[in-house]
This record gives sequence, C-alpha cells and structure tokens, in this order.
Amino acid sequence: MDGVGAIFKRMLLYLAGIGPAVNSLLVRRDASRDITAEMNPYVGWRLAVAQSLTAMLVALSIITILTSWRKGFLSRNRGVLLVVGFLFFAGPIISAALDAFSSSWQELLTAPLVLAAFCLGQPPPIKRTISDVRRIARVYVWGSLLSVIVAPEWAFEQLTTAADLAIFRDYLGLGMGRLIGFTTHPNFLGPVAAVSLALEVHSLFRRRGWIFHALAAGAVLLLTQSRTAWLCLIALLCFQRVHQRRRHGIPKFALFMSCVSLLAAALLMERTQMLLADAMSDGEIGTLNGRTLAWNYAMAELRQNPLTGYGPTLFSIEYRMEVMRDPSLFWVGQAHNQALQTLGAYGIIGFIGLISFLSVMLVHSKRLSRETGGLLLALQVMILIRCLTESPMERLGGLSCNLMLLALNWAVLLSAQEHRPPGDKASLSSTPAASGTDGSCSTAPPAALATREPAFHGLTERRATMSG
Repeated sequence: MDGVGAIFKRMLLYLAGIGPAVNSLLVRRDASRDITAEMNPYVGWRLAVAQSLTAMLVALSIITILTSWRKGFLSRNRGVLLVVGFLFFAGPIISAALDAFSSSWQELLTAPLVLAAFCLGQPPPIKRTISDVRRIARVYVWGSLLSVIVAPEWAFEQLTTAADLAIFRDYLGLGMGRLIGFTTHPNFLGPVAAVSLALEVHSLFRRRGWIFHALAAGAVLLLTQSRTAWLCLIALLCFQRVHQRRRHGIPKFALFMSCVSLLAAALLMERTQMLLADAMSDGEIGTLNGRTLAWNYAMAELRQNPLTGYGPTLFSIEYRMEVMRDPSLFWVGQAHNQALQTLGAYGIIGFIGLISFLSVMLVHSKRLSRETGGLLLALQVMILIRCLTESPMERLGGLSCNLMLLALNWAVLLSAQEHRPPGDKASLSSTPAASGTDGSCSTAPPAALATREPAFHGLTERRATMSG
C-alpha cells in the first residue's frame, strides 16, 4: 500500500503542476483584458474539459488521502503544517458560507484536499521531488518558447488599443506585450521561470544540459516582463549564494545593517529626495500603477466586515460591476497585496490563518535550509515577495496557477522535512559535491574516505587482540 500511495502522490503532483498548462490552452486569451470574456473564459467543449480536469484533481487527492490514511502516516512536523493549513483555509470557507454572491464556495475545498494528500503518507525522497518539480517547470519554459515560434499572437498579450497600452506595459518595446505562454498571465509564468532557472543553476541539483535549460528559463523570464518575478529571481539567487558562502563570507546581520545604513544615507541626500518627489507627482507612480485604488476598496470592506470580510467574491466580476461600477477600474481583479486581499475578503479570521500558515512554512524552511542548499528558504521568500505586489494565496480553487506554485512548494518542503538526516549531522549541501562527466553533481563520499574506514576497523581489532 505504501508503494500505491507514493504513486498516487506523484500523479497528484504532476496533475497539479501541469494541469494549469493544459487549462491555458483552453481559456480565452482575451479573458484577462475583457470583462465580457472573463465572464465566460471557456467556450463550448473547453468548459467540460476544464471541469473534468478539476474533478480529476479532487478525486486523485481523495484517493491519495485514503491510501495514506490507512497506514496512519502523519509525523509531528507534517501535522503542524496540516493544522495551520486548515486554519488558513477555514477563513475563506467561513466567509464564503456568509457571502450571498458565492454560489460555488465548495471550490475552496480543492486546495485543502491537495495539502492533506501531500501531508498524509510518506513523502518521496527529496532528490526525486526536485527532479519532478524541475520537469514540471521545464514544461512551462519550453512550451512557452515553442508557442512564441508557432503562435506568437497567442503567446503574447495583444496590445491593440490605447486602453491596453495604458494598462499593460511593453518594457522591451517588442510591440506585442508580455509573454503569457502556457499560463494565463505573465505574473504566473514569471515565477515559474524563476524557479526553473534557480533549479537549473543550483550546484546541488544540476543535470546534463542544464546550461541550455537555464538559458531557456532566462529568456522566458525576460519576455514575461514581470517585475515581481525579476525580484523573485534576485532573491532566489542571493539566498542560494549566501547559503553557499556563509562559512567564509561576511555575517548576514552585518551585511543587512550595512545595506540599511546605505539606504538611509541615500534617502537623506537632497538629490534623492528631489527625485522621489518628482516621481510621486506622476499619477501612475503615485498610485503604484493603480494598486492604491484596489487597496482602498479592500480596506473599505474590512471596515464594514472586520471579522469575516466581504467574502471570496471580492473583486469578482459581480463586485466590479455592482460596487465599483467604473469601467476604467474593471481591470482590478485583486488587491495586489495578499495581506489586504485577505483582510478585505476574509477579515481578521482569515488574516490570522494567513500569518500562521506563512510563518510555519518559513520557520520549517529555515530549519531545512541545509538539506536543499538554501533553495527551500529562497522559495518561501519568493512567496513573501509575491505577497507584497500580488495575491498568490488567493483563487486556489481548481487547477489554478497559484495552486500549482504552492503545490510545488509544499512537495519540496515535505520531502526535505521527512528525509532529513538523523540528528541533522549530514545533509545534501554539507556533503562535498563532485562534478560528473554529465554535468551533474555527485554527493557520494570520496573513494579514499570509503577505503580508510575498513582499514581503521581492522587496526582496532588487531590492537584489541594484542592487548588480550
């Protein structure tokens, strides 16, 4: 039964990981820019296929839970993560039950089922999980690059009107907007490409031909023109670099205080203050690309319903048409800040669950930093960065990109947590790595050390015989 549960767990990981890519082939491309298309993102048979994929995800989660529950595999650490996860999902479910506009609040049960399926039962080894996550990320990277060649009109945002140019940016000047690829938005594809690039270049997890996959991931990340994803990549690489050089580098606290001091000195300079004043006078920058407008609506709903918030339909199509009413604001589909989104939609109850869930994942990732060479901690920091400008913990029903990114994170976290070396005496990152001919890294001990151990035991036995 253990083998069957492990097979179902891997199937669930691949379905949650690749399912959103399949959905991207079904959804209408103008759904992110046209509120009429957003009301009906699937046309004809595509709706039935999307619903079938979601049903498969729910069914596979339940089967995985049942096959794992019979053995009662639930360690203390996985139990803590599962409890705080249910606390996080309790806020949206309670708020949805009180939301008059929410007719499909049962979709909120999808993410808790996926988390429970990952937590219950023995997780696969960390190396296998990393390999699976790498393959899933490569599907998005190479699939998106292929779509650029085969169907560029489909792969990019089409900026055809002045309104599109005012909202959606084209920083590279390609005239085709940002790359969407095998997702539904550049801000979803960007983090996936950042994770893929970090996995390819990591010294512990490199494989044959990693340089080509890294270049492909970098190209996709650049074409998405997602500033949030660019910040995520910088955080990923910095955390990995600091972890690898922490024995010989400057203490992190001293480095952090030096950066803070330099930033404070720069802000006190008269020239810097003049530049900031000029920038804030610009309407677009002063409102952070319209984000402050979304924040105001979220805070208004929090003041009216401080305990449970407005409900999951905050910033939905109905909300925008009935409450906001301004067609120029119909592009606002979220609060663009996870804390404000949670407070406005689920109130204080949901906010307590959010903070608890993020804190537990961050603490566990910090403890397991050595097992993944700093990769796991960097992934958690990436989630926190996305929480500043996006709502990555929102809209987790069905096969969504947000659920996909969280599922990949949960899989790596649980595998590293379960297969931690006894006593924490050894780890992947603490073992000397030897580069193979295929470009991969081997963590096996050197042959010289392996041959010394039998000789040492033989010498001990001879001394014991002589003393006898």
